[in-house]
Amino acid sequence: MRVVFAGTPVFAARALEALLASRHEVVAVLSQPDRPSGRGQKLVASPVKQVAVAAGLPVYQPHTLRVRPAPQTAGPTTVADQREGLNGAGSHVRNAGAARATAAGQGHAAPETDEQCRLREARNQEALDTHAALRALNPDVMVVAAYGLLLPQTTLDLPRFGCLNIHASLLPRWRGAAPIQRAIEAGDAETGVGIMQMEAGLDTGPVGLERRTLISATDTAATLHDRLAGMGAEAIVAALDALAAGTLGFTPQAAEGVTYAAKIEKAQLRVDWTRPAHEVACHIRAFDPPGATTRLEGAEDPAAQLRVFDPVVLDEETSNALQRAHGQMPHDHSAADGRKVSQVGDAFPASVLPGTILQAGAAGVDVTCGDGRVLRLQALQRPGGRRQPADVFLRGHPLPAGARFTSESGD
Repeated sequence: MRVVFAGTPVFAARALEALLASRHEVVAVLSQPDRPSGRGQKLVASPVKQVAVAAGLPVYQPHTLRVRPAPQTAGPTTVADQREGLNGAGSHVRNAGAARATAAGQGHAAPETDEQCRLREARNQEALDTHAALRALNPDVMVVAAYGLLLPQTTLDLPRFGCLNIHASLLPRWRGAAPIQRAIEAGDAETGVGIMQMEAGLDTGPVGLERRTLISATDTAATLHDRLAGMGAEAIVAALDALAAGTLGFTPQAAEGVTYAAKIEKAQLRVDWTRPAHEVACHIRAFDPPGATTRLEGAEDPAAQLRVFDPVVLDEETSNALQRAHGQMPHDHSAADGRKVSQVGDAFPASVLPGTILQAGAAGVDVTCGDGRVLRLQALQRPGGRRQPADVFLRGHPLPAGARFTSESGD
């Protein structure tokens, strides 16, 4: 089959490599534009583009595949401006200044600036040129994997068999941008990859093929990503083989069990130590990389964030023993304020607030969580530093027992 491939990161590059090794013919590749990277901010090609260039494939890197019309604005001058705009970019630009003045005087929202107009029209031409080039290739199917751009209906309709997406979840669970991280964060027992027929909705299309895998207690976003990337690469080749043979059937997604994997925001990386230890551990593993963040209360730089990794939830007996050894868990009697604190899960007295460091040594940094269980952090990282095993980190940055990690940002 003649395949156009659209993707950007390593996850997608694995699939492209598998397709190049298959009996199918990759005729072109779409990838996002080169981005500045590193200290020198030099432009760097995406992993997918690097694979494509090495294979001698044509690569298209439009900023968008959508053709965006001129904004509609109120006022007689703006209408004239739009009419002129139909005759060419130059006419629109000449009238843009007058349109802005009229709109401002009448209290309307100002139309786009001259520069915005030029940029929009350049991007539109880029999208049109890309579609024309792809149409000339007469592709049978487009394979999409973590491309990062929305595909308009004109793109979805371009290949003979439409567009197939490699999605890293068991749909309809975790539609959206960050399915790998959200599955770990939620404590899901399993996940997988699905080969989905793309349509206008967000990951709503029917699924033609699925592969499943368990999520282990030590899986991070990195380890699960790599496993799913390999599974997705195998699955898309199998799906195209079946499509070529006429045996690939699609099943509509269930109406129940729909969840959305929202894009990850920086603030969501912060650890909330008041949550149960199991949830905190899932949170830390879900955001590795780049690393979940926390702040040491009373640090000289209140904005300095530590990154924490490799969490292990200690069992109840060990958690109790650590707190007793630290002198912060009374034996079967009440705290000074009358609260019972003799069992894990009881309300903490002030000295054992969630986030309190009970001990820090070669095995790791032991921290109390909201349910009274203790979480052991086996690796840490300071701002600007490297990720280090706990014993190495503590040689240069000791963390005394009784110090406390806080869930607040310090911003």
